Amino acid sequence: MSSISTIFVSLCIGHTAVDITAEKILPILKSPVVLFTGSRDITLPLQRTCGGDIVDGHCKYGDYTARQKRSIRAIIESPMIERWNAENLVSPHPTKMAPMPLGFFPAHCQNDGVRKVNTFDAEADLEWGVCSNVWKTIRGAGSVPLLERPLVMACSGHVRDSPDYDHRRALASHCAENGPWSSFAIAPQEETDFEKFLTFLSGTSFTACAHGGGSDPAPKAFEAIAAGSIPIITSSALDGAYRKLPVVVIDSWDDASALTEENLAAWREQLAPHFEKVRRTELERRLTLDFWYSESLRGTSAAPAAPTSKEADDWWIDARALKRAPMAVLHVGPHKMGSSSIQAGIATFKYELAKDGFDVPGIKSGRQRLGAVAAQLRCFHKPSHTVNATINESNLLFPSPMLCKDKDVRAGWKNLLRAVEQAHSRGRSLMLSTEDFDLPEVDLEQLAEALHDFNLTTVVMLRPFFSWIGSIHGQVAGRDLRGVRNSGQDVHYLLQCVAEEEGVEKAACGTLKDKPLSEVAEQYTPLVDWLTEATIANPNPNPQPSP
Repeated sequence: MSSISTIFVSLCIGHTAVDITAEKILPILKSPVVLFTGSRDITLPLQRTCGGDIVDGHCKYGDYTARQKRSIRAIIESPMIERWNAENLVSPHPTKMAPMPLGFFPAHCQNDGVRKVNTFDAEADLEWGVCSNVWKTIRGAGSVPLLERPLVMACSGHVRDSPDYDHRRALASHCAENGPWSSFAIAPQEETDFEKFLTFLSGTSFTACAHGGGSDPAPKAFEAIAAGSIPIITSSALDGAYRKLPVVVIDSWDDASALTEENLAAWREQLAPHFEKVRRTELERRLTLDFWYSESLRGTSAAPAAPTSKEADDWWIDARALKRAPMAVLHVGPHKMGSSSIQAGIATFKYELAKDGFDVPGIKSGRQRLGAVAAQLRCFHKPSHTVNATINESNLLFPSPMLCKDKDVRAGWKNLLRAVEQAHSRGRSLMLSTEDFDLPEVDLEQLAEALHDFNLTTVVMLRPFFSWIGSIHGQVAGRDLRGVRNSGQDVHYLLQCVAEEEGVEKAACGTLKDKPLSEVAEQYTPLVDWLTEATIANPNPNPQPSP
């Protein structure tokens, strides 16, 4: 199975599908694949849904067995699973897992007039993963423009005797005749079929979409968008997917103050352009299986070498009352603390970070590289932006990859400011890493000012002291002896120079000619002296009495 890049596993058979995946599929994979799971209200990686009405005190879907939990863990930890795109994803979940929206409900595709027999047929009833009978609605046939509709919210849905429907119970209470949302909430007068329900939604500006048996507000959220009505949903592990759609996300249906007529008017004004005819093509694309399939593959080996489209922009409105300012995670090193590995990891997982709301500027050659930003803060004083005359770039303990005179220094700073502005305007968080931020010459006040509107978290890495100081000596030696920095072989190379071994480039050892061996050795012995001096002077400062 070396040529396979994607695998689709249906959960229609229930929980045992994860056992089959772990025990039958994983062992025969020869190369990493992207896994897709769905087709039931079962949640992953934890089971948090009842699946409908409680019968005889039992839910339709129980918890995973110990074996099934081991299977889920095996799938997550397998190097053969590059990414796991799951319907009904819940938190907490590992970064390898990504949300996949449910979309349209195939059963609704049967009433399309293609056949008199009410039997679903994928070829006849689906077009690009969308119900064939919905396309005329999506394309606005007879639809009233959003801004010309009444400022009302569709509020309907079955409420079953199950904990899964607690959200719908709260929603129904607020929408009731005497509820706080009664002035703008409406519902169909009677039970109606699917096509009449679409017609009803086409006369509303918003649709309240509380999830039912699973964790996904679809299919109602997708049906609302098809009818030109803005879905209102609650925040969940699916945010990474729904942020690509024209929806409003709130914290909870329990908070009656989350929705007001003033809020609805402002949200409609902001999202209306996405429903206009000039953007109809892009709206249609975002409802299709083709769109979600390509988005789910971004950043994986299964993605096409030349993507047919750029990554979709966020369209949602994040109206969570508990939402704090976007986060800025600032990793500042220090040097020789694995910073290069961290920056490589940030680059590797930039698509996963993007799905979690993080922008990662400065990715180049497999790493996040912000050396130019640190150089700007080191070289130029605020506010005059004149060169910092106190800087002696030849005498820095850790020479920066960028010098003050490099033209890329100012460009790098401007690019970061642009990225900061764009992220903040879109409510996105930032991930920034460079060990050069730890240099004492860096003017961190400028950086703090640029990130003023973000909730800033500073990350400093720690390493066992003796391991770190040895690495520091290696880097300094590599600089002084013109050796290869970060090679881990600097001390060995020094000894080769001293021993005049054959094969060692003598030019690189030239700096040793003007130094006595004792002076060179002192570069490596202060730590040893410091460690041993007290011990030699007082080898047993607190002798214990003999028994």
